[in-house]
This record gives sequence, C-alpha cells and structure tokens, in this order.
Amino acid sequence: MDVFHKRFMYSAIALILCVIASSCAMKVAPSGGPRDTTPAEIASVEPPSGTTSITTKTITLTFDDYVDRSVRNAITVLPNARFSSSYGGDAMGITFEEPLDTNTTYTITLGTEWTDLRGNKPTQAYTMVFSTGDHIDSGSISGTVYGSSLANISIFCYQRADTLPSAFTPRSVVPKFRLPVGSSGAFAVRGLPDGAYRVIAARDENRNGLLENTEDFVVAPQDVQITNGATPALYLLLGKAIDRDPPAIARVRAITNRLVSVQFSENVDPSSNWHNSISVFTAGGDSVPVSAMWLDRTPGDVLFLRLASALDTARYSIRLSPRSVVDLNGVVSADTISRSSLRGTSTVDTTSLRILQILPVDSAKSVRLDEPIVIRFSDAVDTSAVRMTIWHESPKGASPVSVSWLNSTTLSIKPLVSRSVKTWYRTNITFNHVRSVTGSLLIDTILSHNVMTEERQSEPGTIKGVVIDTFGLTPSSSALHLRLRFLSATGTVVTSIPIAIGAPFTIDQIPPGDYKLDVFSDRNGNGLYDYGDHSPFSYGEQWWPSRSTVTVRARWTVEDLRITFGSGAIQK
Repeated sequence: MDVFHKRFMYSAIALILCVIASSCAMKVAPSGGPRDTTPAEIASVEPPSGTTSITTKTITLTFDDYVDRSVRNAITVLPNARFSSSYGGDAMGITFEEPLDTNTTYTITLGTEWTDLRGNKPTQAYTMVFSTGDHIDSGSISGTVYGSSLANISIFCYQRADTLPSAFTPRSVVPKFRLPVGSSGAFAVRGLPDGAYRVIAARDENRNGLLENTEDFVVAPQDVQITNGATPALYLLLGKAIDRDPPAIARVRAITNRLVSVQFSENVDPSSNWHNSISVFTAGGDSVPVSAMWLDRTPGDVLFLRLASALDTARYSIRLSPRSVVDLNGVVSADTISRSSLRGTSTVDTTSLRILQILPVDSAKSVRLDEPIVIRFSDAVDTSAVRMTIWHESPKGASPVSVSWLNSTTLSIKPLVSRSVKTWYRTNITFNHVRSVTGSLLIDTILSHNVMTEERQSEPGTIKGVVIDTFGLTPSSSALHLRLRFLSATGTVVTSIPIAIGAPFTIDQIPPGDYKLDVFSDRNGNGLYDYGDHSPFSYGEQWWPSRSTVTVRARWTVEDLRITFGSGAIQK
C-alpha cells in the first residue's frame, strides 16, 4: 500500500472515531416514529428528596426524556438562595453559590414553564425538599389565585409576620419565600417551619420581589399561622394596582407654532378647569395666552394647548399649578408649582376644522334609548360664536334634545325624552359659519345622521334563592358580614347583596344577562370587596369563588336558585 492510500485510510479512521466520540459526548433526542405527546418527568433526584443534614452544594435532577434548555429558567429555591444551573440534555444540575443557612429546610420547585424537546409542556410542578439540619419542616401554605390574567404572578411569603413593624410595606421588603404561580393559579409553599406568615399575591413583572405601583396584587385576609403542619387553603382574588405616585408632566412638545402637546405620566383630569391648571410663559416671564385646552381622550394623558399667538424658536416654559391635576386613583399633583421647558417651532399651523368622528356611527343599530350623539372635531371650536340648527326626529315627529360641549372639540346631543324602541331616528344638523379658535371655517356645513334604537327596553328580572356554604365557616356567617356578588361576563360587578347562610333572599330590578357569582366578607361594611393596600399596609377581605351561575331574563323571576360556594364549588 503506497503512502497516499495509507494516509487516506488513517484519516478516514480518525474521522469515524471523532464522530463516535462526539456522539457519546453530546446527548440528543432520538428521531423517527410517531409523535410523543407525553411530557418529560423527573425520574430521579440526587440526593433524594427528604435528605437531612445535607452537605453537597449540587442537586441533580434526571428526567425520563430529553428536555429543552428552558428548564433552567423554571427553578425556584425557597428560602431564596443564589444558585446556578447546568444543562445536560436529560439532566440538570443546581449548584448553590453561597453557604446555605444552618438547620433550615429548603425546597426546590420545578415549575411548568418549560418543555421537552418535542414541545410537550408539563401540567404540574415538582417539588423536592431537603434540610441542612436533622429534620424536615413540614409546614405548608397552599391555595389558588384568581384573576383575568395570571401572567407573572408570584406568591410573596414573609416569615415571622408577628414581628413585622407597623410601617411594613411590600414595596420595600423582599420576602424570604417567593414562588411563581402557574397558569392554573394553584400554589403551595412547602418546607415551612411553624410560625406566622404574611401572604401576598403580586404581579411581579420585573421579578425583583417588590410590589410596584403598577403591579396588581391581593393581600391575604390575615396572617397565616402554621402549627404542626398545613393550614386552610387560601382563595385570593387579584385586585388592580394602586398608584400612590402623584401625576406629573412627563413631556412637552411644540407640534406647530400654535399647538403644544403636554403629556402626563398617567391619565388625568383637572381638579377645577384646565385654564386654572396650566400656563405657558416666555423665557422672560411673559404669559402666552391660550385659546383652548382639551384632552386627546377623556380621561387621557395628553393635553393639547391651542395658543392665541404664534411661538417662535425660543425657549418657553409650561407651569402646572399646585394640586391642579388628579389621576384616576384620586391622587392629586404636587402642592408646589411644577415647571417643564420646551423649544418653540416656526412650523406654521395649517389645521383645518372638520368632523373627525361621530358616535354612534351613522346607520348604527341597537342604540340605547338615551344614548347621546357625540361629535368630535379636528380642532378647538370657538364655542362662543357657534350657530347651528339641530332637528332630531322619528317617523312620529320631532323629539327635543339638549346640546352641550364636553370640551372645545367635542359636542354632545342628548335626547330629552326617551326614544321609542326599534325605531329609526334621524338627526339633521346645519352648521352656520362654525369656526375654530384659529379662524378655520368648518368644511362640513350639513350633516344627516341616522340610528336605530334597540329592539326593546331592557326590563329587569328577579332572583329568589338561598346560599349554601360548603366551607363550614366559623364564626357564624352573620359575624362575617357576607355579601353575594353578581358579575357580568366581563367581570364587572353588577350588584351585590348582604346574605346569611341558608336564609332565603330576593333580588329585584336586576338587568337581564348571564352572571357569575362569588361571596366575600365585607369586613369594613362598605359594600365593596377590598383586596388590601400596600401604603399604608392593610389586609384584604376574605373571598370565596362559586361554580354557580344564573341567567336573568327580562320580566322573569328565577325561583329556588341554590348558590354553593366552598372547596367543592370552585370555578376557574
């Protein structure tokens, strides 16, 4: 055999050995055959769950199938401890990067936000437990979080709740136990020592363990006491974020030499009127007159200022008066003058006055009997000089209306007499020299608008029934001040009534529709479900879901409705 052929043969052998060695070093998913839809499961844990006096720094989870690398992001360690993870195809290592606390029970939970290599996602979480001491703490807090969305929801669990200061707030204290909640809403914090715990469910979007002003939350109705094991399940209904920050000007901009936009940090309304709230000044301190102000939406976060005179390219300032703006939570702006600067522009304003929108739209059907016609213009109208003729009629003749300006760009035409059902109404409007505050004449001079009213006026119905408790509540239901809520398909509370377990009730004048039901303990007697607060801290009210639903029809009475709530009456 010549040298060339020997070298070729040796190269081929070396290549084959290299391929074999590579295939042994890297684990890959097998291919071929029918699609496997069974998600991978944990086959073994080393050291095993339940190990005490543990000294190793690494926990190894081995799966019965190959898993995606996303499994590394689904691990939670409680109490919180720094760790790193390694991936090996069908195994994962969890290595602690700092010494663990002595005589402490730890849990490692593998959540459900991962898949195997075939894309199968597990349906339930897995938890293993170990201890650095000679025993395993067996306490647990479990329950279910309810809400229209459970994305990024975590359970905050604060140990030794009976020692927390009166100034405690989840906005500044990171909990020792923090557990992500899956899409089912169910949670279980295990391996807890006996003691008192404060529990909060929060939409921890930035995963920093603190409750922000913009994050939804709910506080458990009381601190949870663990004594020799488990506690009753919690049922937590998420509430909306509570914003304590005052509204402020975020940005100002000269759109043209006669139009300025002022963007606030959130949706706002003026505490009195806009002309008392905001002003424009030159660099020398002279006031720039403003002809009109209006929000882009109502409520909204962008205010437009229509100036009476043109700006140049110099610097100007916007001043917000003290306590002059209020947000949707009732928080008012700062009690000092707020200033923002902007540079003017030489861009000439060429805005023409025209009709932008009419609601309800022309030829709309099923319009409410008392629904107004709202016309929105492209610019602020000189309302003091408006002249128009309005004729609102049905086939039976003219119908009186009232006319009002909601703001300088929005006109409302409201019927003074309730319209007839299932009837076409025509509104004819003639605009006589209607102008904007800049002098632009309205392009549209005649408007004809038609709507048909709803088929019938919605007449209320009646419900007669009884509420049955499957929880075995203590103390008596009368001491709990229970209320039954009726919620629309969108989750809006239509009505609520006080109830007593087992006692018949009657509700009159309830609008027709399909309703979901739930029950809460009205601890403060305000008739509303309260989900707690963060600043100052307060507990939420006890709440229970119900699987019961009811359909109410106009002028009908629903008899003998039996409403159950409790552990056997949970609705997701």
